[in-house]
Amino acid sequence: MTVTIEILHLTVDEDGDDSHYRVLVGGQQFKYLMIDAGVYQVADMVFPPFLLPKLPPFPSGDWNLGQISRSPETGQPEFAWTEYKAFSGVTHLWHPVRVDYLSLRLGKMLMSNVYEVETDQFSGSVIAKFARFPYETIDMDEETQAYEWIEGRGIGPRFLGHLTEEGRVTGFLLEKVEGQHATVEDLPACKAIVSRLHDLGIIHNDLNKHNFLVKDERAVLVDFQCARKSDDPAEMRRELSGLEEQLRSDSRKGGMYVVDPPSEALAVEEGQHYEAHQQLRTIAARYVKQGNYDAAIDILHSGAQSLLKAGQGGSGGDLCLFLVEVYNTAELKPDSSNKGPLERGPWLVYVLMGGLPGKIISLMRLFSSEEPSRKRFITEALTKAEHDAYDAERHLTLGTKDSVDHFVKIEYDWYAEDESHTAPLYAARAVLPYLLVGNVRNASASYERFASRLHEEHPNLATEVVCESASKMKVYPSLPLLNFLGLLLSTIQQGGADLFRQLQAHYAAHIKEIGMWDDALEQVGEMYFGIERRRQTNPLFDMMGSLFGGGGAPNAPQPRSRRVEAPTPAPDLD
Repeated sequence: MTVTIEILHLTVDEDGDDSHYRVLVGGQQFKYLMIDAGVYQVADMVFPPFLLPKLPPFPSGDWNLGQISRSPETGQPEFAWTEYKAFSGVTHLWHPVRVDYLSLRLGKMLMSNVYEVETDQFSGSVIAKFARFPYETIDMDEETQAYEWIEGRGIGPRFLGHLTEEGRVTGFLLEKVEGQHATVEDLPACKAIVSRLHDLGIIHNDLNKHNFLVKDERAVLVDFQCARKSDDPAEMRRELSGLEEQLRSDSRKGGMYVVDPPSEALAVEEGQHYEAHQQLRTIAARYVKQGNYDAAIDILHSGAQSLLKAGQGGSGGDLCLFLVEVYNTAELKPDSSNKGPLERGPWLVYVLMGGLPGKIISLMRLFSSEEPSRKRFITEALTKAEHDAYDAERHLTLGTKDSVDHFVKIEYDWYAEDESHTAPLYAARAVLPYLLVGNVRNASASYERFASRLHEEHPNLATEVVCESASKMKVYPSLPLLNFLGLLLSTIQQGGADLFRQLQAHYAAHIKEIGMWDDALEQVGEMYFGIERRRQTNPLFDMMGSLFGGGGAPNAPQPRSRRVEAPTPAPDLD
């Protein structure tokens, strides 16, 4: 028996994100599909007659949400997973009439989710507006409530009833209002209707000529999904004063509006995790297209926090990955509150200077250690930072004494997200570059501050105090390379070439195991002890190249991966 499959609505992302489909199976069951980017050609994905024959067989069973990906074995499209999801619906239910979506006869499409329709419950055409996908339900909920606020006031179209899909409310029906979109000549009528809205303590928040329908010098407002309550007269005056400019605009887009993030946070609290996740993605993408990167970063950060705290690692992790993409796209500059030696620089510098990307680090701490997306988020965040790390660390290496605190902070924060035995490698990322530019003071300060924080946060870490001449040095039996760095600094300040060679020989096996300090130590030997190098290159460049997996001389050894590696810890490491 052949089951009919009809694609009702779709949204295709050409920028490497999932595409979404609303599908009707057998004329009765609604299913929602997500298709990975690259599985099909865009030309096929936007034209259902081309896409339908290429979809994999629909799995049997009771499911309404599924993901289509390429099979790792065959490379062919397949359902990676399916599940039954109890999608939430509109919660502001105030009208007695309910109309089933399947009873509608769709006519002219006015917008992707707005149609002229006919139904046996009403005579003539009416307007249906609905959530095409579950994540759009939040918008419908807010607009449904706004229509209750203006009910019977003659401000907007008459609300006719709630629209349902498989029992849950997903939209509403409105009377069809005849009229033309407003022009500047209609300013008095438009001002009058907006003033009536303000008298009710409501801000429309999306005034533009397309949201007015005018006939016989009378205006009607539509599209209340951004409307909200307000008791601020100044805010109302600003909205009204900007109306003339909107009516003069030739843009076909709606006006700028402000998204109220608490609605998404409330959705998370109420368990609407899928809807909140998709809604947050949609809003952030909208902000990115507007070039409003600060707003996109803020909403992704707050949304990811809410989802991660609710135990939704997959959804929260996805927003975290999107956040990294936005930082990459934004090319953010430090703001005036970032006091440091730089006027601009790569994004890692902004983390170091306490700027916005500190949000990345805060999110890392919210992941469950078992969450698969955690590793990918950390990897992509570090990879992005590592892409610009040579410039960033060079700036800090050549900066002022204040740079030390920023340098050590980021290296230790990164270390805190890695295995405990990798501490020496992160300490070296500050110590060795300072030595390579002749700044022994900052190199010593970096080591001392890193080691001090390590001791504070790992009080059970075994240590011994060794007396050396007139000074004392704390050593870590389980972290031999950290001891090497401390002894190297002491040797530079007090010792000679023979002592340096002995130090290298004593730790040779450990240094060889990590395989990334050789060039830097050769240069240290030449700079501080007069030991001639085997070859002449740019040591600082080689150092950064070996540490971060790029750059360096053509013959410089390359690490196997971008992840910092270190010898296996001794058994007594905390």
